[in-house]
Amino acid sequence: DHKTVETLTQLRLWTAWVWTRTLPWVWQEQVPPFYFRAPEELENVLVPGICDALGAGFAGVYPGDGKPRGEIETFVAGKGHVTGWHTDFQHNFTFQLSGSKTWRFKQGPVENNVRALTPHYKQRSNYEQQMKLHLMSQPSSSEFRPPDQFFKDAEEVTLHAGSVLYHPAGIWHHVQSVTDGSISINVSLTCATWADFVGDALRQLFWSSSSLRAPALGMVGLPQAQVRAMVEDRDRKS
Repeated sequence: DHKTVETLTQLRLWTAWVWTRTLPWVWQEQVPPFYFRAPEELENVLVPGICDALGAGFAGVYPGDGKPRGEIETFVAGKGHVTGWHTDFQHNFTFQLSGSKTWRFKQGPVENNVRALTPHYKQRSNYEQQMKLHLMSQPSSSEFRPPDQFFKDAEEVTLHAGSVLYHPAGIWHHVQSVTDGSISINVSLTCATWADFVGDALRQLFWSSSSLRAPALGMVGLPQAQVRAMVEDRDRKS
């Protein structure tokens, strides 16, 4: 149909563009990997197309501007490049455009995780934010990264040019380029959750109360018990 033709056309155009821009580098030795955002034209076709196929409906777009809830990144890497074990909070569809990559997978510790676990970045700010949300999500393991032994029996799959891979949010994965000139694009979806849906509905309900529409002022520096009393009083008035 028309949407399929448009999607394939945009994908072919982007593949050709990537090849012409990266070809001088991807075959050189010791060139660092790099990634960059795909053009909006491709995102506006491919992201809504996948969301529609999944039956996402309103969950596939942001409220207000209606922009698709997702993005596309392009990854370029040479032979031997490794992305260490981590999880994502998006649902991902990877298209291998050229070269080959080997992916390894293990079950993640949280079902429907809110944020990723990215121990390969080794930044304190990542650790603090991610672990706070991780520990409140009833994880099967409280570790930021399991020991190497945990990954010994990981499932493994190798993508070649033309391969497409779906990997869900929350799953541990490890990626290694096994050839030079490895180019792939990743479609990451961040569809609205049931928590978003219910939370937004409750906010609309709360806005009908003049008491709850008032600015939340005067709580700084007060004892916790007094703050709790203020909140309870506001709740009664609403």
